[in-house]
Amino acid sequence: MDIKYVSKMYPAVRAEELDTTVYNAAYREIYKIVPANNIAGVPMSIWRNYNEQTNTVDIEIAVPVGTEIKVPTGLIAGKIPGGKVIKHIHYGNYNKIGKAWDKLMEYIGKNNKPRHDGFEMYVKGPANTTNEEEYVTWLIVPVE
Repeated sequence: MDIKYVSKMYPAVRAEELDTTVYNAAYREIYKIVPANNIAGVPMSIWRNYNEQTNTVDIEIAVPVGTEIKVPTGLIAGKIPGGKVIKHIHYGNYNKIGKAWDKLMEYIGKNNKPRHDGFEMYVKGPANTTNEEEYVTWLIVPVE
């Protein structure tokens, strides 16, 4: 099943600059145009073109939607093709999520071939709890 989404793109941003302020601003902009009855899941982000040397990434901060909608300039209507994925569930704050991604990508590199950029789905996070140890994040990579 495809995942349709509406997102805000932040190109070539330094990973350490991505904090809840950036995410919250993007989500506010997205939720203004997405009707509540069209939200089809938890908030997510799609990381593209990560550069280890500069620690920069193109990131889409997104919300899954049930049906495609027309979006204004500055937002993107996108789709992740359905199919096989490998999912890791990360528990706790975001400080160690990079290490979880490293392990997941090492496993995938030995066993599979990615067919799309990896993405995170924020099942439980700052919008649900003030206790960072209760955060639940799905790290998902579509594979062949």
